[in-house]
Amino acid sequence: MTESSQPDPSDLLAFARQFAKGTLLLDRYEVDAVVGHGAMGLVYRARQVTDGQTVAIKVEHLDPDQAFEGRFEREATLMARVHHPNVASLLDFGRLPDGGGVLVIEYIDGETMAQVLRRCGGSLLWREAVGMVLGVLDGLNAVHAAKILHRDIKPSNVMLERAGPRVKLVDFGVARKIAGERDGMPITAAGEVLGTLHYMAPEQLLGHPIDERADIYAVGVILYEALAGRLPFSTQSLKGTMEKTTGQPPKPIVPPEGRPRWPKSLERVIDKALAFSTTQRFASAAEFSTALRATLDESTTDERGALRASGTNLVELEPPTKPTLAAKEQLRRVVVIATRLPEGTLSNDAERAWIGETLQGYARPVELGPDTIGIVLNEGGTGESASIAAALVAALSARYGRLNVVQERVQVRAGWSIDVFSLVSVSTTLLAKLDGQR
Repeated sequence: MTESSQPDPSDLLAFARQFAKGTLLLDRYEVDAVVGHGAMGLVYRARQVTDGQTVAIKVEHLDPDQAFEGRFEREATLMARVHHPNVASLLDFGRLPDGGGVLVIEYIDGETMAQVLRRCGGSLLWREAVGMVLGVLDGLNAVHAAKILHRDIKPSNVMLERAGPRVKLVDFGVARKIAGERDGMPITAAGEVLGTLHYMAPEQLLGHPIDERADIYAVGVILYEALAGRLPFSTQSLKGTMEKTTGQPPKPIVPPEGRPRWPKSLERVIDKALAFSTTQRFASAAEFSTALRATLDESTTDERGALRASGTNLVELEPPTKPTLAAKEQLRRVVVIATRLPEGTLSNDAERAWIGETLQGYARPVELGPDTIGIVLNEGGTGESASIAAALVAALSARYGRLNVVQERVQVRAGWSIDVFSLVSVSTTLLAKLDGQR
């Protein structure tokens, strides 16, 4: 996540947990400034004291009526399931002494798509808009592959990195598992409508069951908006809702004055994404992406060269508000999560199956003793290891209770080190097991 315009203190909700600059959260993150806020929490920019890494920290609001009880755990659990360059990474999860949830997320130095649209007069060149949306669809494809519905795709939840740049899908605050997936936290009441009105699919507005095609509809809306400089339905809530839920077609899409026209095939792609009937929409993010890439094939080679498959490099972003930390040199390493689980966890077949599903090929478990597990990342050495390890810890924390994660780096031998996120120390037994599995 990244810094947006500094929130007006008068806008901050009375039940927000607010921390002064320099406050240490989870004993290892030093607060710098508030950079965003939403219905469920404030977002701070912070610095990890051990290595100076800049991170974004989302701190759960006070919830006296327990209206959002369980949502932070759900957000952590769902984010931990997705590891993709076009999706913001979960780095850590924990709780404050008063019980408030804390999500530590990668800090994205850049702007939201909403900010870019405002600076560009509300619309973009069509190739630029398609490039951004391709990045969204690449990330969304990974989200859906992890059996998750995002449910709140909108320009303010799409980030553009300053370096690169690359598109990042953020904010899983109202996400949920796809219907049929086992979920231990049923916190959305039947018929409850969650999301942002202008980007919600008709079936979502009506409180009907939804699937991946509701997210695809939302992507269609942001593509329409980025091209036309306006939304496909009335911005008056009641009128727009009536238009959507009664099957009326979107307003005809035309380029704003001074913008070149796009290929006719692009309009057909948008029409399909915004179809009232789910059976007439794209069945998957990958299918939507394939159709968009086909529209690029109608442009010249030089024009196509200006786009990247998972992002954009045409829109200039605003300069950073402060120098970013230089990327630190990465050692070749293996990452291990070593943690003690609740008694009987490893002897329970259902729990062992859940652990295996959660690892999803990213890691392999090493049993170190009764109820103690070491999780070794198969991917070690690419620089993403620490992020994936922390995400896996977040998933374990959300399921088995508070795991106060401690990170330590242990040198094993020349050129190799182990990042350990643990409740138990690195033992000679663990090192021997790791050595034996190389």
